[in-house]
Amino acid sequence: MSQPWVLGVGASHNGGACLMHGDEIVVAIQEERLAREKRVYLHAGRPSLAVEYCLTAAGIRAEDLALAVACTQQPSTAPSNDLSRNPQLKGVPALQVPHHRGHALSAFHTSGFDESAVLVIDGLGSPWSDLDDLERSVCIGEPQGWESVSIYRGSGAALVPLEKHLAADMYLDPGGGPYVWGAASPGMPRFRTLGGLYSAVSWQLFEHGLEGPGKTMSLAGLASASFDVDQILRIGHAGPIEFLDIVPAAFPNDDRWPARESEYTALAASAQSALEHAVVSLAERALRLTGSRRLCFAGGVALNGIVNEILARRWGPENVYVIPAAEDSGTALGAAFAGLDHLAIAHRRPRISHDFRGAAYSAHAVDTAATETGVVSLARDTEPYASAAARIAGGEVVGWFDGGAEFGPRALGHRSILADPRRLENKILLNSRLKRREDFRPFAPAVLAEHASDWFEIENDPGSPFMLRVVPARPQSVELAPAIVHTDGTSRVQSVFADSNPRLYRLIEEFYALTGVPMLLNTSMNGRGEPIVERPQEAMMLALTAPLDAVYFGDLVATPRATTLRTLVPFALGEVVADDLPGTPLDAPDAGTNVAIRTPWGRVNHQVDDRALDLLRELDGRTVAALISEGVCSESDLVALQRRGLVGLSPR
Repeated sequence: MSQPWVLGVGASHNGGACLMHGDEIVVAIQEERLAREKRVYLHAGRPSLAVEYCLTAAGIRAEDLALAVACTQQPSTAPSNDLSRNPQLKGVPALQVPHHRGHALSAFHTSGFDESAVLVIDGLGSPWSDLDDLERSVCIGEPQGWESVSIYRGSGAALVPLEKHLAADMYLDPGGGPYVWGAASPGMPRFRTLGGLYSAVSWQLFEHGLEGPGKTMSLAGLASASFDVDQILRIGHAGPIEFLDIVPAAFPNDDRWPARESEYTALAASAQSALEHAVVSLAERALRLTGSRRLCFAGGVALNGIVNEILARRWGPENVYVIPAAEDSGTALGAAFAGLDHLAIAHRRPRISHDFRGAAYSAHAVDTAATETGVVSLARDTEPYASAAARIAGGEVVGWFDGGAEFGPRALGHRSILADPRRLENKILLNSRLKRREDFRPFAPAVLAEHASDWFEIENDPGSPFMLRVVPARPQSVELAPAIVHTDGTSRVQSVFADSNPRLYRLIEEFYALTGVPMLLNTSMNGRGEPIVERPQEAMMLALTAPLDAVYFGDLVATPRATTLRTLVPFALGEVVADDLPGTPLDAPDAGTNVAIRTPWGRVNHQVDDRALDLLRELDGRTVAALISEGVCSESDLVALQRRGLVGLSPR
């Protein structure tokens, strides 16, 4: 009997899709990579670019699917979240699983463990109404609330819920969806979940509850906590976590970083300290309830590398597994595993060794992209590893585009920007020129696995292949690779193994031979506010707008043409659409603020403000330089629209 095709859909603000053939993960992708819009919402009941991408990559049609499974966050009773209503999947048998179960399945079934405790922690999961009777029977906390913490026992192919914390309904927005940190204006929002705690502090610091936590974690290492843990939360041997409002009450203002620098740095440290205490307590509880020595960890909180390192040191790194796609996109993988369970398909697998789940692009596709964009020169290089290493050692910053993209949030050498870690100025350069972010934000080292313990306080095996652990840097890293060491003396390490990441490994080997330093600075291939690039076209445009000195596509090397960005002609790529209209031209009166963009996988709508809409209407064949000189826009305005897929740039 041939193996069935099963599609998993993770429906959330960071959604994705995963296609499995039997127990083989064939392809998986986040919606935002294709839509070119950070945090674009994937609705299970509506057409999705990620679904079409997966089907196209596998060369199958929807009718070839044996089953489609959605893991939803907002109530599955909403028509927009009902997978059976999705016209892309008409006639395909459909199932739905709750949010935390999707997270737990994704972690346990990729861990390689025969048995383990599974801990899921995030901002909010599914509501009580979406839970089955077994999951409802283990709930504590707010009656009929929303998932915030879940503990499961994994054994063989079975996953059994043991405890589930529910957060109060008062943390819902008026439309009925989860509002993670609770309403507050002015001042710091309240919170009733661990993910909500970090989001609330991030909102207070940076006015962004979803993108801010990474900044907050970076900031936390620069100061000591100003609030004790028991002023933030209380957690006992049993029962739900009790969250206090002492900290929100202390910040009735709407000041944002860098205002109140010392106060806010200490606030970030306080949030981190409370999170660490709570996660360790919950991990202890999970291990006690299951009787296991092993722990799987998933959910948005599992992206906190400092917490992950504490867990690894406490119970042994060989006994702690964090799935690389720990955030909501990973629930697509969990949904696919739920489908295999439903079809009674055996699927015990070894621990995953890589996170490269996207579709690969051929040399012909790269050549076509270079022709279509017209902004790079493309040449073949018979020694790409040696030449790229020499470029980097000479101070250049290069893109490294290799095969299928990473499924999780970290660039691990398939959609990466690489630089020399010996040059402290590279940290300053990348933060200011490319990422355009705060100067306290660190960059990660990609280090040859067998040398990792010589440069960082980490074991060589299992190491940190998915860049999910923050560890102390050894003195020689501080001295010889200062660009990848955070102010607090730590680094978020990526251990690079020859068998699972051969091209990046070989490149670092070449750099090591030249410099004596067995690592590279590795950051994601994207600009500020942009998802990580998916296609060669996006990487080539980034080479021009970032700018990068070169982008390597295997043995093809793209370098920006001598022409500058300001000589190019911008043009609008979309059409304005209203909710009840199929589409109107950009110059139509009373146009709405949704602009429809066509992609290879379908249409997607981007919301734009009036200023952006006015700018799109001004694009009439003038060069970037002319538009700037006439005061129509700035260069950064156009680049931001280009990175969202709303504007194209063409030579005259």
